Amino acid sequence: MPKNVQKSNQRSNKSTEPKIVHLSEKDGEVLNSILAARATDSSFIPTIAGARDRVVAMQQLLECLDDDPAPPPTDLVQRTLARVEEARQQHRFTEQVQMLAEPRRTIGIGWRQLIAAASIFLIAASLLIPALEHNRDQAHQIVGASHLGSAGIAFQSYADDFDQRLPQLAVRPGEKWVHIGQTTPSANANQPVNSNTAHLYLLVRRGYTTPEQLACPSNPHVPAPGELTRQDHDWQAPEQVSYSYQNQYGRHRIRVDRHAHQPVLADRNPIFVTKKGRVLYDPTVPHNAPSRAHRGRGQNVLLLHGAVLFTVDPTDPRTGTDNIWVAQGHQFYRGNEVPADASDTFLAP
Repeated sequence: MPKNVQKSNQRSNKSTEPKIVHLSEKDGEVLNSILAARATDSSFIPTIAGARDRVVAMQQLLECLDDDPAPPPTDLVQRTLARVEEARQQHRFTEQVQMLAEPRRTIGIGWRQLIAAASIFLIAASLLIPALEHNRDQAHQIVGASHLGSAGIAFQSYADDFDQRLPQLAVRPGEKWVHIGQTTPSANANQPVNSNTAHLYLLVRRGYTTPEQLACPSNPHVPAPGELTRQDHDWQAPEQVSYSYQNQYGRHRIRVDRHAHQPVLADRNPIFVTKKGRVLYDPTVPHNAPSRAHRGRGQNVLLLHGAVLFTVDPTDPRTGTDNIWVAQGHQFYRGNEVPADASDTFLAP
């Protein structure tokens, strides 16, 4: 190799090597003295002969190191993340442009492959849809039970304020109790009503609960939020009612403290149907049929002491024989039947 090239390479290698600077022996003594004084929180620095200027210069340099650095901008993180997201969007946009610029390729799929794919899709749907419906029904059941639990608290609060009685307006025994939505807003507390649901709505009028808490999600006709208020006296139509309430047209009133384990509210009674805004008894429905609210799987039932049960058959859990859908001694219903006594559970409509 020529000597001039070799010398040039040696010079370039030397220029890239880091240059290490060492303190002189005198500067080292000065620095050690200052650091020793700082370690003992002392302002006295031992005098070093001929090093006064060095001490002053070294202290000035150390004071520069002691200065707090300026704080970073408060929006540094946000600006950094915004810049990263901007770069990502630019990268995605570039990829999309390149994909559109490429020539499209056709995929050869025959009608046999299409039929096979459609068959697989139908089989998967037949398996998936029932599972989704089951999960939805189960969710409705859980939410409905939660609403009944809230109603139980409302019943207890009402009973504490009204001598352990259930909500009841003025009634005439023997009058019809199926005319839901026909109680006018001008009705006063002493005017007889002709729907059993108006008694239940008294919980809303007195502020113990809300119409939304007396609604089951399995009912597709529940009123929209805010559609019913405390100024109303009843639901506007039978379809809006989600739960059946203990019939309040009997002569014997139920006391909460004496009938704590008695059912008081449940999903809609299935033997009464709604047709053209009217509540009618359907003699084709067995009296032991479950509520329609959960696709015939059963019904949520609220007991007066606040517990909520999900039962398959409509039997009073206290006795195992009393049917909660019917009044004792009655097989056919015109809409004016009443419980036999205070212990007779008859949830209507």
